Amino acid sequence: MTFSNSLVAWLTHTVVLVLLLILKRQKYYSSALRQILLHLSSTSKTAPSPMWISLYTWALSNNELDLSHDIHRRVPFASSAFGPLSQRVFLNRNLNLKTKMAVYNAVCVSTLLYGCESRVLYRRHIKTLEHFHISCLQRMLRLHWWDKVIHVEIRYRARCLSMEVIIAERQLRWTGHVIRMPENRLP
Repeated sequence: MTFSNSLVAWLTHTVVLVLLLILKRQKYYSSALRQILLHLSSTSKTAPSPMWISLYTWALSNNELDLSHDIHRRVPFASSAFGPLSQRVFLNRNLNLKTKMAVYNAVCVSTLLYGCESRVLYRRHIKTLEHFHISCLQRMLRLHWWDKVIHVEIRYRARCLSMEVIIAERQLRWTGHVIRMPENRLP
């Protein structure tokens, strides 16, 4: 298959997926439209790849296009990564803060922010992520709510950035990666 054929196939599948998402967002979605769009995708010259099939399946089955469910699902994952390491790493008085933060960033933050580079996060999502981030930092610094330490001070003591800045850095890094990629390669 030549590059132009693969590009046409990719654009066809992309258009079909975008149409599915737009129709679903506007509540003008019916089984007849779904059948038309699936017929459109099946009559293209190349068969859709497994990635496109999974995206179609997700678009057809996902009634809620909001990321809130995924964000609220990731917080327990990151919490379950933080919990077992608490006694051995984060609350260990023999380890310095730099080591604790390196482990925290490698394990918890990466679990929490997996895939955030390609998503549009709203303020409510960032607040949820920031709440978890601050609560972990408070626990590592052995701070309590009655200490009344503001979030900026907590981040300064831990020498780390806010979740919003971390997400922006990751999104900019991913954008730079996509811009530098060869034109014949898909992201």
